[in-house]
Amino acid sequence: DIDWHVFPEGTIHDVFAAPSGGLARVRLGNPDAPRVVLVSGVAGSKEDFILLFPLFAAAGYLVESYDLAGHYASVDAGPRNLDPPRADYDYRLFIDDLIAILEDGSTPAHVLGYSFAGLVAELALTERPDLFASLTLMSAPPATGSRWGALAYPNYRRFWLANLARVYGLQFRFIGGPWLVT
Repeated sequence: DIDWHVFPEGTIHDVFAAPSGGLARVRLGNPDAPRVVLVSGVAGSKEDFILLFPLFAAAGYLVESYDLAGHYASVDAGPRNLDPPRADYDYRLFIDDLIAILEDGSTPAHVLGYSFAGLVAELALTERPDLFASLTLMSAPPATGSRWGALAYPNYRRFWLANLARVYGLQFRFIGGPWLVT
């Protein structure tokens, strides 16, 4: 049996002072190693990646994850903590938090965005490509907002990322079809 609340020995737990408030964060590995940041989706937590932590650390990476504002151990972070305070959660809040997390360590970093966090990571990448060594999208929707029409085009994400790569000089590898990108 796996206890999904227990990270591997040596994992550092802290609270990061993000724009939206304190975000619960965990890190494992050599602080001088290349960095991997794993970002969970809505209703997820840093514990979603507990089995990946020892694998990345053993492969020579510093791996970290955090709970999104309003989620799990970061439940007190949110729009009311912003300056000026806001009433609602929005993409800007999550993008600014991710950018702050990335700026708090060595960059560029390898970033994995799961589900909703994939969209957040894509938007952060378009603003700050200097912070990203790579972006992996895992079960991420094709676009922000109501874009169900884009699903009719199986190469939509491939086309969008190819243009992003051209503009920012990035490289993407397509694995398992157009929906998992690294």
